Amino acid sequence: HKEYRRQRQMCIREGIYAYLKEKRIQKAAELLRETNHEIGKIAGMVGYDNASKFSNSFKSIMGINPSEYKKSV
Repeated sequence: HKEYRRQRQMCIREGIYAYLKEKRIQKAAELLRETNHEIGKIAGMVGYDNASKFSNSFKSIMGINPSEYKKSV
């Protein structure tokens, strides 16, 4: 029973993390579309302190890196 509970809690946490990550990237996409802020500034605005991690997360959700996205909109 302990192992089941531990695995269940991990799934819940991972689900929440994935949800929050997606919301942060959606907000970043909005900021990329609607502002002239630098990508590094937008990364910080949505809670990333590392621009490289932000770019990787953005690409994993959007299928394109933030600089390509900004050019395309």
